[in-house]
This record gives sequence, structure tokens and C-alpha cells, in this order.
Amino acid sequence: MSHYIKVIVSFLILMLSLSACSRSQYPKNLTMIPANASMVTCIDAKQLIEKSSLESFKSSQTANIIAQTGLNEQRMLKTLIGDPTKSGIDFKTIYVFLLNPNQIGITFPLHSASSFENTVLLLEKDEQHPVTIQTISSCKYIFFLEQDSTVLVWDHHKALVMMHSNPQIACSVFATTQDKSILTNKDFVQFYKKRGDVACWVAVDGLTQCKLLKDQSSSTTALATGYVHANLFFNRGNIEGKIDFSVQSASKKGLQSMVKQTEDPSLITYMPATSYIMARVSVHPEVITSYLPSLNGLTSPYDKLLHSWDGNAAFSFFGFANGGFPVPQMELEATLQDRKGYDILLNGLLKQFPKRNMGGYTLVTIQPFMLYAALQGQTMMLTTNENLIRNFAAHNAPEHHLESTVWKGILHDPLFLYANLDLENYPEGLSEFLNSFSDGMLDAVKQDLIFKDLEASYNPLTNEAFFNLRLKDTTQNSLHVLLQKVDEAVAATN
Repeated sequence: MSHYIKVIVSFLILMLSLSACSRSQYPKNLTMIPANASMVTCIDAKQLIEKSSLESFKSSQTANIIAQTGLNEQRMLKTLIGDPTKSGIDFKTIYVFLLNPNQIGITFPLHSASSFENTVLLLEKDEQHPVTIQTISSCKYIFFLEQDSTVLVWDHHKALVMMHSNPQIACSVFATTQDKSILTNKDFVQFYKKRGDVACWVAVDGLTQCKLLKDQSSSTTALATGYVHANLFFNRGNIEGKIDFSVQSASKKGLQSMVKQTEDPSLITYMPATSYIMARVSVHPEVITSYLPSLNGLTSPYDKLLHSWDGNAAFSFFGFANGGFPVPQMELEATLQDRKGYDILLNGLLKQFPKRNMGGYTLVTIQPFMLYAALQGQTMMLTTNENLIRNFAAHNAPEHHLESTVWKGILHDPLFLYANLDLENYPEGLSEFLNSFSDGMLDAVKQDLIFKDLEASYNPLTNEAFFNLRLKDTTQNSLHVLLQKVDEAVAATN
């Protein structure tokens, strides 16, 4: 028995060693990306094909429609869809990169240069104009002057498409060696090790110089020397996204100055544990208003209320009241610097509406709604639910508040959002009310929706933003489910 154990252990060590070696060897179509690239997007085509079960696409309604709309006349497209292996392209990892001021590059590996060349020559028959292949050094290229000055360069192992370029620049990029490539950037190497199915690396200082960005807002300068890592993962039953602001100290200070890092559980103590939508914001208002010059004059009640806000707020939409008209049940809690903000709300913004002192809280009649307002210390509550405002005024917190739920992000993260996207779980009264205006359309929409809920958050302590989009179907990969739904939609419109 010990002999077999040694064999198994030896085999595992060998496989791990081979795996480590394969990871240390970067793809040849990656090493050509120059070190001064301001953005690189990595598309793991092999993973996406496997996760989407793309083989089944050939018999789908979408493929049939494409075939019926002139695919036979587009021989190159027919080759790519009918039998991709004949194209010569090795569908593993595709990279899209940006070089300043406006050049876009796309690189992909080849498994057969001759097959790829034959596929390229189909363009001559499809577009009915000559395609001239030229040779320089050990590679070949085609210059499409009328197609956004696009250059296609390839050799035996890889290919490059460069837009807004010329043959001299494109061939120079194609000849980039690893010691002058993007792999000399330590931040990119760290990003590449943890990349998702689709991943994007951005050098913000370089991106601000790009001519493709027509509007460079003031918020961009807050990350002027930083990097951004964005990753997308298609999993069984959900889609995960993560954005990591890997920035240097100067820009990190600017970014973190916008949000508060302290935890304040008292703000969500009275929020219902079950909500269809809930959100939290914890920011430094003086930083936010500095980007809004129109709010610095303190001329209107709205301006005055915003300047009296302490930067913390939480919102919950948790249902509908019974009755002929479904009144949304909502709650907003916010911290104020002093009582002046509360007085501005009641006697300024809501001045024209009838009010009634209910002993501990105020009733504001905004037909057909009833709005209840109260202030405890520096915390203000606005809600359409009278039971909730009574508990708040009496300091009677519910037994099952948000701290006992799975949504810990609303307690720990200064920016948090949760939304229930499954309309089938919404109150039946709301469905009946909306269907009365849409002639039963809502019931049909419910069946087509594939998403269950969405959770998103940002925490400056980790300098990461995160979202999790959950699907109803947990038996298949989320990408496959999405493509199925797209196929059904395409079939329904034809």
C-alpha cells in the first residue's frame, strides 16, 4: 500500500511542477504588448468557450438566422462559425491593448499560419477587392488603409491587428521582445496572476493621455498615478466582478478621502431585515460637494440640507402596503450635523405640505402618500411606514435587524447596494396593480428574467469594489444561461 501512496504523491508533485512551469511561460501573443500600453484586456477564450458550451451554438436559432441572412456569401465568417479550427486561430487567450494616443491592438495565437493565411485570403472574395500580403523579416502583413488604417501582422505562432496605425508601427509592435513588453511592469504581472475570465488592467496616468477619451473629468486626476484591476468571473449560478484600485500613496489618499471608513451599526438598527432594495452611503460630504460648484452657494433649502448632512445615510425599500393603491414601504435614515438640517427639511423642502405632530414624530401628507419623519440625536428617519417610525421614536429596535442577516456588507462597507431582481418574489398585490396598466405584460416578463439579485459594495480599507449578480438557474454556468436567453430573444424577434 505504501508503494502506491508514494507513486500517487510523486505523480501529484510532478503535475504541480509541470503546472508551475506552464504558468511561468507567458503566451507569445502577450509578450509583444509594449511596456507603455495604458490598458490591456485579457479574454480567456478557452475558458469562455468551455463555460458557454459554445459547441451547442451551431444548432441554435441564432446560428440558423445568421445562415439565412447571407452567411454563405461571407466565406470568412462561415469558416469561423462552421469550423473555427480551420481558421488557423488558436482560441486560447486574446489580448486587447491601447497605445497612446489612439492605437488599439488585438493579439491572438495561431496553431496554423498557413490555414490562417487561407482564411485571410477569403476577405478578397468576400469584400471583392484585392488583398495584398507583404513580407517583412519573419512575418507577413496586410494594410487596410480604408478600414481605419488597420494593419494585420502574423507569423507562425501569433497574429496582431492594429487599428489607427501603419505598417511600420504595427510591425515594430509585433517585434516587441519580452524584456521590453508589458511584463516588465510589476503591477501588471501581479494582476495577470489573478486575472478572471475577462480581465482589464489600466494604467490611469497613461489613459488620461488617450485621445479616445474625449471627456477627462476631474475624478480621473484622483488616480493620476494609479492602476485599476477589473476582473469578471462567470460561475455556476452567478457572475462575480471585482475592481481593485492598486494605486500609489498620493492617489490613494485622494480616493480614500471621499468615503468614511468607520463602522456605524446604529444607522441600520431599525432597517427591516428583509428588503427588496437596500443601500448605504458613508462619505465625507465636503469632498463630494467640492465637485458640485452649483451646491456651494447655500441659496436653496436643498443646498442647505445637503450641507447639514453628516455624510451617512441608509435606504430600504421593503414592500407595499395593502390596499387598492400599493403604497411603497420605504425608509431613509441619515445623520445630520445638528437639528438645523431636520428643520430645513420640514419647514423648507416640505413647507407646502400639511403636517401633524404625532408626539415623537411628524406626519407629512403628500397625497396619496403619508410620510413620517423623526429625529433622534443626530439620526433622522423618513419613512412611509408608521410602525417603523413609532419604534424609532420609542427607541424600540426590532429583534431581527440587519446585523443578523447575511448582508454584512451594509454594516462594514461605506458604499453598499442590494437589489432583489426576482419579480416573482415581489408582493402579489403589486403584480396585480402593474398588470392592470400593462395588460398582463408583467407576468410574461417575470418568466423571462433570469436574475435573482445583485449585491455591490466598495471598501477603501481594501481598496476594492465588488459585485455579485446571482441567477435563478444554479445548475449551469451563468455564461451558458445568458447565451441561451439571448438565443431565445433573437429567435422571438424573427
